[in-house]
Amino acid sequence: MNALAQDEACGGDALVVLSQSLSAEIRTSVARNAATPRIADELLSQDQDASVRSAVARKAARRAADNPVNISEKLRTSALQILTRLIADQEMRVRQVIAEEIKASPHVPKDFAATLARDGSAEVSGPVLEYSPLLTDDDLIDIIAGYITSPALAAVARRKPVSATVAERLVDMLDTHAIATLLENPDAHIRETALQRIIDAAHSVEALHRPLVARPKLSAEAIRKICSFVANSLLKILEERPDLDDETRAVIAKNVSERLDAENAGISDEEAVVAEVRDELMVRMKMGRLNAAFLTDAVETGKHTAVAVALALMTGIGHKSVRKALYSRNPNMIAGLCWKAKLPMTFARLVQEIVGRIHPDDCIDPTDDGDYPMSEGTLEWNFALCSDEDDSVSEAANARPQKVAAV
Repeated sequence: MNALAQDEACGGDALVVLSQSLSAEIRTSVARNAATPRIADELLSQDQDASVRSAVARKAARRAADNPVNISEKLRTSALQILTRLIADQEMRVRQVIAEEIKASPHVPKDFAATLARDGSAEVSGPVLEYSPLLTDDDLIDIIAGYITSPALAAVARRKPVSATVAERLVDMLDTHAIATLLENPDAHIRETALQRIIDAAHSVEALHRPLVARPKLSAEAIRKICSFVANSLLKILEERPDLDDETRAVIAKNVSERLDAENAGISDEEAVVAEVRDELMVRMKMGRLNAAFLTDAVETGKHTAVAVALALMTGIGHKSVRKALYSRNPNMIAGLCWKAKLPMTFARLVQEIVGRIHPDDCIDPTDDGDYPMSEGTLEWNFALCSDEDDSVSEAANARPQKVAAV
């Protein structure tokens, strides 16, 4: 029976009968069938099953999105009538199907695109906001002003192109995700005044650092401001930009040199503290009490130097190597380091966020069982990346990690 419902050669009367079947599967097949009569499509567009309505919606949306020269006026009119009802369907997936099918079409009525673009669900509004050629700058500005969700704002920021006026309104919303998306879009036109506002806000918003550094056609003034607050790894990327003038390149090089001097001084100061805590930690390790419980407390109470020294003792690599790994903003290296120390992945997750200052969205999470979500080979590789050949090995480099009692 289902095969008959799918057959486009099936007679119209038979399809009308099948559209009233008790089987939702058969009714869905009828809804997908291009030969289904209009009266059956109308009935199916009001079906209680959302899967059936979604099938009718997809077929109708494709017909409405098609160039009118390719479809009969009768079919197009029927499709538009069905969509008028289904655009307001309470089931999000029905509206989403319509949005995906008509998102890039210039042939659907503009009020369809405008309605979907203002939908409360980003899964529905997003495709239309990103692709619809029917939405003007005024439409987009009006939609933005109506305070849409962050994913929907990001969809606007991905449009190709984004005008300078729309970009400015997006910046006004102070939504980090949307602004980062805007910066990453090479077809987004951002005025220098708006870019300066982003840079001023980015001092305290790390998620904007990398998109700013990668933004093409930055002015020399913008680059100098950015280099004053981004991480060293991003500073080096800035230094390699091909669009730098000699003066700006010199400013960045000086900034890199000053950062390295400050870091080396910080490491030297820390060694005095390391000497004070190493003996205590070695005794604790010999007693089997240098474990995850002790180190978790150290992480949460801000004793991060003790954490670094403990990891050096437990893994057998130098303290400086551990310190650099912890502050590398590389969650894989931190996971490898904690694994080598025979500490649980739950501890590694804590270290990533609190000690490594990695954004929660970028942290590696444990599996559902609390284990490391990587193979031992991968973990060993990431641990190997922690070791610095130029770093002196700690005094307890030969301490064996198997002596550690991890909880």
